[in-house]
Order: sequence, then C-alpha cells, then structure tokens
Amino acid sequence: MSIELKNISMKFKDTMAVNDLNLTIDSGKLVSLLGPSGCGKSTTLFMLAGLYEPTEGSILFNGKDVTKVVPEKRNIGMVFQNYALYPHMSVLKNIAFPLRMAKVGRKESMERAVQAAKLVEINHLLDRKPGQLSGGQQQRVAIARAIVREPEVLLLDEPLSNLDAKLRLTMREEIREIQQRLKITTLFVTHDQEEALSISDQVVLMKDGHLIQHGDPRDMYDLPNSRFVAEFIGSPTINVVTALNEAEIKELVPHIGAARFHSMAVRPEDMVISSSGLPVRVGLVEKIGKDVLVTVEHTSGQRFKVFVPKHTVFNQDIVHIQARRQDIHLFDNQGQRTGDVHEIS
Repeated sequence: MSIELKNISMKFKDTMAVNDLNLTIDSGKLVSLLGPSGCGKSTTLFMLAGLYEPTEGSILFNGKDVTKVVPEKRNIGMVFQNYALYPHMSVLKNIAFPLRMAKVGRKESMERAVQAAKLVEINHLLDRKPGQLSGGQQQRVAIARAIVREPEVLLLDEPLSNLDAKLRLTMREEIREIQQRLKITTLFVTHDQEEALSISDQVVLMKDGHLIQHGDPRDMYDLPNSRFVAEFIGSPTINVVTALNEAEIKELVPHIGAARFHSMAVRPEDMVISSSGLPVRVGLVEKIGKDVLVTVEHTSGQRFKVFVPKHTVFNQDIVHIQARRQDIHLFDNQGQRTGDVHEIS
C-alpha cells in the first residue's frame, strides 16, 4: 500500500509536534522515521495509525483519504515500544487476539496465529505466558500479533529500544527479513541512526516537527543537505572544522581553492595520516573491533577523529592529516549545504 501525507500538522495546545509534513511512501518499502527525542516521529506514526487526528492536512492510503477513518478500519498492524502483551493470556491467544476481536472464528484464528508464530519462529512457545519469555521473544510475539491480520501497513514504534545491543542487531535483521518476505509497507520509528541506515529503503530525518531530509540512506550519509544532517548521521560523529584559519584549512585539504563556505565537515574515515598536511598531536587511540579510531588535536584546539589501519604504530607524537576535497562537506551560515565540493576550483 502506498502512503501519502499532505501538509500534515499536529498541534498540542501551544506545541506544534509536526509542522506541515509532506511525504510519499511507495508500496512495499521499509521507511524509517529518524530523529532526536521530541522531533515528531512517533506523533507522525500515531497519525498514520489513526490514534491522533491531524490538526491540518490529509493522509491517503492508495490514494484514498483516511484522515478521519478509525484505526480498526485502516488495515494496519502496530508494534509498540512496550509490546503491550496481555500477561494473563498465552502466546497463542495473544497473537490470535486481533482476529477474535474482528469476529474471526476460533478455529481460523488459531490456525492463522500458529502460522504467524512460525513466521517469527516462536511456534514452540505458544503455551507460555509473556512473563515466561525473554525480551526478544516478547518482541516476536508483538510482531506476530501485528501481522496476523495480514495488514497492508506495519507500524513499528521504537520496537527495539528495550533490548540489549546484541539482540537489537538480531531483531532488526529479522524485522527486515519479515518485511521483505511479506512485501508489506512498513514505517519504523527509531532514534538510532545505525538502525535506520542499516535496514531501510528510505530514511526520513525529522527535527522540531519538520522533515529535514528524506531519501536513500547512503545518499543521506554521503550528501547531507545540512550541517544538522551531517552531524546527526554517522558514528563516530563527523568532524566539523571550527578553529582553523584559511592557511590551515589548505594544509588539511590540499587544492581546496577559493571555496566559499561558513563551515566545513569531514568524516573520520575520509581523513588520512600522511607525510604532509595539517600537523596534529596524537591523543586517544581506541580499538573498536576491527577499526582503530585516533583522536588528534591541532594547536588551535581543534580536534579530529580519524580512522587508521589496525596495525598503525605511532612512533612520534606529531603526525599530519589530510582530506581530499571531494570528501569534504561545505555549509553556509544557515547550516545548509553550499554548492558541490566537486565544483571547488
């Protein structure tokens, strides 16, 4: 099912939670709503679910206006952050509950619940109660319950936030596999940019109720349209140059030419230790799995984080760093991307 949000706004008393949001989601895609706390991503999801009615604008499913349609008539499945399982019911009855509420016969409800359980690989847990399950197992029950009605849209509100790091990784991969298998249009709310970038067809980055950038995860990482996007996307955070003079910038980025910009940023993996360039003092050396991340500091106080080959040995305190001009990002005084770095002369 395709989804279109037209000039959607949601105001709570004096707070504009979502401000004039326009967004189109193609059928069968997994789209992440990403952003810091309070940016409006969950509010947007709740409007899609029908739990909130927008103050302004309209919501279309396959071209049909559903703005005022009640949740149970929207053919959606939803997974909440806290799972919202019924503690007194077995796993099987929890999964079948939406079907029973929809007046589906008991036999058919149970058969479809078993099939949904098999899809998320918890069919061996059907007789247990939620209190007897791990966090990951409870999450699977919630997903099975959401998909048992064969919805056309699946809405996930920070579904992995209560899980440990290893289980989060496993579950996000499984959510993606299930979504692709069912070919179901899915919206995934998260504040974790690694989650969003890893499993999404498209990412919608929001801030203060506004859509800041929307597109392919790779493009958002490589071509941020603003300094906010550049700093929000990527771990470790992008290096923003704030303390260097013009001569020092030319040491850091040879052949930068006469580029006009207010601020410049470069990602840690796009900087290299070289025989010439900007002189910096080696500080903290962190071994992060297969990667080695080095923090270096210039005499101006400007710090940079730089990824280096894992067997790098520093025989001296002072080294030189450089970046290629095609790998830097330039922003104007409003924080917006300025020009194309390939056009620098």
